[in-house]
Amino acid sequence: MKDKLFGFIGLGNMGQPMAQHIARKGYHLLVHDIAGTRERAPENSLIAASNAEVVKRAQVVALSLPTVEVNQLVVQEIAKLQTDVCTIVDTCTIGPAAAAENAQVLT
Repeated sequence: MKDKLFGFIGLGNMGQPMAQHIARKGYHLLVHDIAGTRERAPENSLIAASNAEVVKRAQVVALSLPTVEVNQLVVQEIAKLQTDVCTIVDTCTIGPAAAAENAQVLT
């Protein structure tokens, strides 16, 4: 697994520490945060220009986003890319109904 590229979208209060732990374990990490990726990115991680770049390049992508609305917008953005080469790990606190809706959008 460590030879694969791990993507992370959302480097806020929860996402940044999670991404840092992943990077410290030696995984190759590609990150993006709309509020300022470079300042929040874990050391030695790659900086993506967009969410789309993360999804297109990484084999596993974690989402850590601040609200249900933002989460759903990003999931819809991912779905429009029509890629099936990555696994999405949603760490957002969005509730079971929104998670089920996201699963429908992505499949």
